[in-house]
Amino acid sequence: MSNNIIEEFSRELKKLPIYGLEEQAQLLYLSHFTSLLRKPVSVLIKGQSSSGKSHTMRTVSRFFNPNDFIFFSGMSEKAFINSDIDYHNKTLMFGEYSGVKSSEGDTFLRQAMSDHSVSRLVSSKTSDGNYKAVKQEINAKFNIFMTTTEQSIHPEDENRFLSFAIPNDPEYIQGVNKMQADYLNGELTEEVDFGYWHKKSEWFKNNIKPVKINYMKDIITTCSNQNQSRLTRDIQKIFSLIEVYAIFTQEDKETDQQGYIISDIGDYRVIYNIINKCNESSHRYTSPLIKELTEFVRCMNVDQERMPCNFDVQAYFNWSKSRTSRNCMKAIELGYITNHSIPGQENQFEYVEEREVKNSFLPTPTEVIKQMQPQRFA
Repeated sequence: MSNNIIEEFSRELKKLPIYGLEEQAQLLYLSHFTSLLRKPVSVLIKGQSSSGKSHTMRTVSRFFNPNDFIFFSGMSEKAFINSDIDYHNKTLMFGEYSGVKSSEGDTFLRQAMSDHSVSRLVSSKTSDGNYKAVKQEINAKFNIFMTTTEQSIHPEDENRFLSFAIPNDPEYIQGVNKMQADYLNGELTEEVDFGYWHKKSEWFKNNIKPVKINYMKDIITTCSNQNQSRLTRDIQKIFSLIEVYAIFTQEDKETDQQGYIISDIGDYRVIYNIINKCNESSHRYTSPLIKELTEFVRCMNVDQERMPCNFDVQAYFNWSKSRTSRNCMKAIELGYITNHSIPGQENQFEYVEEREVKNSFLPTPTEVIKQMQPQRFA
């Protein structure tokens, strides 16, 4: 298999009506194959309505064998565990998070994503009119691609995903409109041989081998203290993505005596670039709610010359306490507002005039190499 699988995929992607989301598509492509590995990677796609979330997901899915994924527009809270669909080693694609969101439905999905197994006892009426306990269960390893118009979802759900947001800045929107004009005018005339890509999927299934990433501890050591908790949450996802890329490029790699493919730093460089670009792009997206929250804080700072607290935000927007907390934390994370509170006291929010875009939580490949070879950089 070619050691330029990502470059080849990107070349084919340019033949299709999708703009400015190359790395996001690459993340979806590689993540799909993790459903066949130890730790599947699920992806959450955020963005405004009609921003291209589902279009991106469906476009990338055309490169997969149709038997390897299942698309759902929505799912009731009990349908997942009651279904006789075989989810094993498949990518489940949901058109909208709100289509599956419920206290019970989310719990089942979370448990199944983490443990690859979920079960419950339900009461069932027998033919003689009596009731007996029946065990319903699903044992399957799968991953999920899901879209949402929400800036953030329940933390217990979001922790199980890698996520990116579709930009909504003027530059991106103009680029999308020009791409649509080219498509409608028939200027995108090259065709993708999807049958060729479906054969690549089969090749991957038949050539899975274990991967050894000897530099993984160097990534952990090099990661900054402020990003360690995020790395703890996502380290298995990063490992799985590196595994997929190493398997695709195994013909150019060494193997050890146990048959493990030895991943090299070039594999990490590919995954780092994808994650970093997705992170940068996400900072170009701001949901209308976060924009309104930011404007409220700015007005309170300027017009009333005071810093609002959580209660002020909750009262103004009529949000629940938990929703207020999530949205305020997201606005702080994105750098739109800052919190000047003292521990144990009410939050005190201030509008940030010049927002600083945060870098990826991962250390750069150069930083990892320096950790691997300290003598060389002494």
